[in-house]
Amino acid sequence: MTANELVDKLESVSIRLLGKETEQAGRAIILYRESAIMLRQQADRINVLEANHKIQLDINDKALKYIRELEEQNHWLTSNPLKELSDEEIEYEWFNIFKPETGIGKNITNGIYDFARAILKKASEK
Repeated sequence: MTANELVDKLESVSIRLLGKETEQAGRAIILYRESAIMLRQQADRINVLEANHKIQLDINDKALKYIRELEEQNHWLTSNPLKELSDEEIEYEWFNIFKPETGIGKNITNGIYDFARAILKKASEK
């Protein structure tokens, strides 16, 4: 028996008791009606929770699909491991960009950007 079927049963019993004018019948009617209200509220709450659960599952599925698409698009990251540069090679590229001995240099943001590009280019040439 579902909650809604039980609500219908409680309501029909309370309607039958309406014709009886006893204290016990009055208490039973109140109990049955309050029980029916409580069951309806619980059924509504369960429906909301189930809907939220379905939405969460849908969000999770979409997130996993998006992650898989990103992995496929960026497959080259895992299939082409980075080459390592020695400390000397990195130092050479750093001084080549900033030229501290001559005092010639670029602003720090552009210099770091250029440095990163230079060492990545050097590593890809290896």
